[in-house]
Amino acid sequence: MTDGDGRGAAERPPLNDTQRRIVDAALEADAGLFVQASVPGSGKTYASGRLCAEFLLRRAAAGVDRPAAGLAVVAFNRDAAAKLQPEVTDWLRQLVADGTTPAARRVADRTHDVSRLVGGFRRSETVGTVDALLARVFRDIASELGFDDPTVDSDHAVDRLHGDAFEAVCADADLVAEIERVDDPPQ
Repeated sequence: MTDGDGRGAAERPPLNDTQRRIVDAALEADAGLFVQASVPGSGKTYASGRLCAEFLLRRAAAGVDRPAAGLAVVAFNRDAAAKLQPEVTDWLRQLVADGTTPAARRVADRTHDVSRLVGGFRRSETVGTVDALLARVFRDIASELGFDDPTVDSDHAVDRLHGDAFEAVCADADLVAEIERVDDPPQ
């Protein structure tokens, strides 16, 4: 069996009861924060992949232009974040190939949508590590916070900060006197 882009859909085992309850609760909510806290190897990425795939399929079936835009998925490290994209891709392909849900059946009728959903998810700036998501949020609000150039981890930004700090110190006569005292210690 193949999906819309001609690749075979690998058969994936069903979610266990706990995973299914988490996925169902998240999909039934209008909005919210859903956290999976458990030990390594318990299936967080597997269940998250299914959740994301079903979410994307429902939004695509509803005619949303950019289904991934309504989704933020974060992991605490790069390895976990990197594993999420293949999980979502595999789940999308299987759900559409099997016609598992009404949304998957509607998307299956439009064969280009599977590739579009995969690509949109892969390009999403709200899927990745906590650090990456926070950096994106900072870039979005940096100017509102008074930062002209929201460059993060840049030598230029550090040099500029040092220069700004030095100018501020030089503008204060008391601090200039202290600097001169440190620069020219008594002998």
